[in-house]
Amino acid sequence: MADGVIVGSAIVRLIGEYGSQADEALAQYVREMEAAMAQE
Repeated sequence: MADGVIVGSAIVRLIGEYGSQADEALAQYVREMEAAMAQE
């Protein structure tokens, strides 16, 4: 559950930083998370 809170907080931070222009930043974040999980 703690991992979900950390990921959710990162997503909220990105939206707060980029606002309505957050699409690419969020997509990049998700790609990085997918790559990190694939390495495990």
